[in-house]
Amino acid sequence: MFCSLRPDVYSRFRLAVAIVASAAMVFAVSIPLLAQGTQKPAKKNGPVRFGNILISDYDSLGGQFGTKIEATGPNTTVDVFDAKDASSKTQLKAHHFVALMSTQPDPKDKTKQGPQQVDRVDATGNLRYTSTRKNKEGVTQKVHGTATKGTYFNLEARVELTGPIDFEAQLTDKAGAMLQTAKGITDSAIYDEDKQILKMKGVETISVMTPSLKEPAVLTGASDLTLELAETPPKFHIDGGTLKATPAEQPAKPPVKKKP
Repeated sequence: MFCSLRPDVYSRFRLAVAIVASAAMVFAVSIPLLAQGTQKPAKKNGPVRFGNILISDYDSLGGQFGTKIEATGPNTTVDVFDAKDASSKTQLKAHHFVALMSTQPDPKDKTKQGPQQVDRVDATGNLRYTSTRKNKEGVTQKVHGTATKGTYFNLEARVELTGPIDFEAQLTDKAGAMLQTAKGITDSAIYDEDKQILKMKGVETISVMTPSLKEPAVLTGASDLTLELAETPPKFHIDGGTLKATPAEQPAKPPVKKKP
């Protein structure tokens, strides 16, 4: 059985369907626009400073004042400032940081307590470390490395990294010209920022380039390696491994003219 509508009823029915369809379309379009208009921007946590340590770009921050501060986030950043030298900078990026605090004796009066300071910073998860130092001659030493985890000893200006470590060190003069480079892969490393001494264990491969070399010197399979980067060319000490180095050719000296 088929049911038919009168023309006037059918017209009203089509009009009602059109109105409902139009309202549904407007509602569907309005919802995302409304959501965009009311969506709050991502909250950005401001930096927090404890003495010469600045913590920023974290997702969460907590701890206990006077004892420790804990920060978490994929790109959490810790900047270390040197009060004696504004050009010296240390930066660590990692997923998780724990800064442990302590009170040291007053340097002017050892019988009294000095200000509270960050003693050490433990970092874990995709650690990225960068240290920049400038000596009295204006030569800049920059060391960058990636590691699994590490500890920065703030009071001693020393970092200990656990690998595998991929590192690179550069030495540039006042004009920015490259004086020497060192890069490689190792199991662990300790870097004394003040003395600019880099000690490594379980060296997979390291290459060093200085003006005194024709091509980069390559060291493989060493158990221990120490580089004194403040020296140009750097001093080194090796235990085990194989080293290949080719000295640069020295320019020929002009012949000495004999007196008649």
